Amino acid sequence: MHAALENVDHGILMLCPNNRVLLQNRRARELLGLSPDELRDGQPFDELRWLQFQPRASGPPIALPRRRIVRRDSEWRPLQRHAAEPDQVFLEVRSVPLADGGAVKTFTDVTEQWLAVLANQESEQRYRLLAENTTDVLILGDLAGARRYVSPATRAMFGCEPEELVGEHPLVRIHPEDAVSYERVLDDLRNLRVEQCVTCWRYRRFDGAWMWMEVSFNVVRDNGGRASGWVAVLRDVSSRRATEEALRLSEQRLALALDSGNDGLWDWCVRSGRVTFSQNWFGMLGYAEGEFESHIRTWERLIHPEDTKGALRCLTRHMEGQTPHFECEYRLRTKARGYLWTLARGKVVEHDGNGRPLRMVGTHIDITRRKEIEQQVAHIAAHDALTNLPNRALFRDRLRCELANAKRHGGSFAVLACDLDRFKAVNDTLGHPAGDALLRTIADRLRAIVRDGETVARLGGDEFAIILGRSTDPQAASLAAQRVIEAVGQPVDLDGTVASVGVSIGLAIGPQDGSDADTLFKNADIALYRAKAAGRNSYSFYEPGMDAVVATRIQLERDLRDAARGGEFVLHYQPILNLASGEVGGFEALLRW
Repeated sequence: MHAALENVDHGILMLCPNNRVLLQNRRARELLGLSPDELRDGQPFDELRWLQFQPRASGPPIALPRRRIVRRDSEWRPLQRHAAEPDQVFLEVRSVPLADGGAVKTFTDVTEQWLAVLANQESEQRYRLLAENTTDVLILGDLAGARRYVSPATRAMFGCEPEELVGEHPLVRIHPEDAVSYERVLDDLRNLRVEQCVTCWRYRRFDGAWMWMEVSFNVVRDNGGRASGWVAVLRDVSSRRATEEALRLSEQRLALALDSGNDGLWDWCVRSGRVTFSQNWFGMLGYAEGEFESHIRTWERLIHPEDTKGALRCLTRHMEGQTPHFECEYRLRTKARGYLWTLARGKVVEHDGNGRPLRMVGTHIDITRRKEIEQQVAHIAAHDALTNLPNRALFRDRLRCELANAKRHGGSFAVLACDLDRFKAVNDTLGHPAGDALLRTIADRLRAIVRDGETVARLGGDEFAIILGRSTDPQAASLAAQRVIEAVGQPVDLDGTVASVGVSIGLAIGPQDGSDADTLFKNADIALYRAKAAGRNSYSFYEPGMDAVVATRIQLERDLRDAARGGEFVLHYQPILNLASGEVGGFEALLRW
């Protein structure tokens, strides 16, 4: 008998009428965490203060499941249901009274079952807390489609109490156009063709207004793995749908507008890098659709190398929010291997939750003709109409650039101030058309003398100027001046009349003869005065001492003009006598100041 009790799976404790232990087994000691000395036959019941049970013949666990056993000190302490610990044991205790006043108590370990119950209670509590505090509506339904639970968010979303939706047929709230889709989804869930899905339907609020809902379905399974129902999460996406619809309509209008013109449309997905180009865009550049990869890398490769940096800079500034829109002019390579001037305009139309660009749309407009006209206007503004040489303004710009380069990189260059000799006589004798023809011929000859990168300009009238490139020393400048004199001095046939002119040249070496463009050319002009004074058809280099000589001459000319205007000159006639006869043979006119 004793051996049998020691091997049963339940703890057994028999008490006599005077509350002493008559019988106990090994399993009772294990479950109670007591040693044989702590729980032995004949032990008074008063020593077992931890066993405060009310006799109950049957039923669920009574007191012990709400207490815990600490095996280290064998002390009973209150047990909180939500705070189960690793050393905690849950026992189901049954007490059967005996006829003599004693009792038999049995102990069964139900720890696993009760831990599962507690875990389930905690899970349900978390789920209910989530369901009752989210702005989305949570619905639990069975496979027949009936709603079994609706979360409190229905008050704000539908304008009703959750109970009002529980007993209502689902199709009452679904838009008629979405009813077929709803039935199909429920049928797929019911027959397990899908276990989860996301869709959008229109639902009617209790005030009659329609709203777009994003509905996420998931199949719910029981402990046996069988489908028992579904859970749905409803989120109001009316604002998002309205925005998407407005964007779709806007894009349609833009596409219609572009299709009716010659503009090319592009649509860039920033995250993937994919760019969708319109048919007009391909036609504008001469490509066929699908002829190359529609990616942002392709766009970068098509941009003219000289324009790439500026285009990417404009694009980056807009992507970073520094500009309200993207706008840039650059050249795109055509299929014919030429380049087309385009005006690119675009705007970021979609951002993610952190404000990063997701999508950008825009257009390319062919502005080649406009660019050609602009270039023609710019050329006319910077060139002499008669000879097509750079005019005075362009000459000064190039002189400033050449001077800056010489200062930055070292070296020297020469400036030649040229003035035609005897041109006025040709112009007065043969007429202005002949003079114009002569100037064009001289311009062509000068243009043929200089190297690429050097400049020949007409400053006006019969004045020309030349900029010889870097590394031009005085000796090389002298040789160039001689070539100019020889080229200009060649006779010119003007409609059967041969005319010949010369040229006087003043040279200045930069940057030593002038730290700025105006000073440098002024000194070349001063050297020109010396060349003319030396007999024309010659050249002269600027020397520092020339300033005073020229300044004196200029001052004398200014004084003479002032004297003429002020009537300071007096005319005197002095007779010329024949000393032999004493007769007056003539007069000598003298102008005295």
